[in-house]
Amino acid sequence: MSVRFAEPEIIDDGELEEGEETVSRSFYDFGLDNRILKAIADLQWASPTAIQAETIPYALSGKDLLVKARTGSGKTGVYAIAAIQHLLTKQQTKTSNVRILILSPTKELCHQIATVLFKLTTYCRREINLYDLSNSLSTQIQKQSLISNSNALPEIIISTPTKLLEHLKDSTSALNLSTLELFILDEADILYSLGYANDMKKISKYLPSKSKSYQCFLISATLNDDITQLKELFLHNPVKINQNDDYS
Repeated sequence: MSVRFAEPEIIDDGELEEGEETVSRSFYDFGLDNRILKAIADLQWASPTAIQAETIPYALSGKDLLVKARTGSGKTGVYAIAAIQHLLTKQQTKTSNVRILILSPTKELCHQIATVLFKLTTYCRREINLYDLSNSLSTQIQKQSLISNSNALPEIIISTPTKLLEHLKDSTSALNLSTLELFILDEADILYSLGYANDMKKISKYLPSKSKSYQCFLISATLNDDITQLKELFLHNPVKINQNDDYS
């Protein structure tokens, strides 16, 4: 991963504490679990990209995020690192509920996300399992493989909206989002452009109650009216981070 720094624009909604916008120039600055740092070293990520340096501290603090960042900026690393750190910090007994859900618009993107997560969990696979629902297996086979190892669901599920809904609508599926802790929508603008708007509304009905007990990241290359609809549907007082296109 290339190391480039451009200062992203931070849009403060009035919820941030003074001094929270400090830019980290090393992954060690984030206070990450040593197992994550070791995996990052294996990946030869020398230091955070601009979007990672600005966004990871907010992600780790439990805030909702609305992030404008283009492909190649290192945005996948932002939420992958935050998700793994969350699970390692708040370890629980294996349960029948999904703890982290990542939605992306295509199978190819889901596979890329799963690959990054798999590499970042190299040293903590006993604690963290992940499953990519966008694979070519039938829903019936997936239902069996999801709980085949320990009668508990993987902590992290990656999926397209359509494939996820197939499981959620199936009363015999073990998938349960009622206690979801972190919800990530990647390439949110593409989710809308590919016609997933209705699917997203349906998925929202399976999420935890309106008490908004889960954290949410919405990541998009553009911020338009479609993204505003998703923001209103899923986000709660988000920190907005606008990654500039120009790099110094």
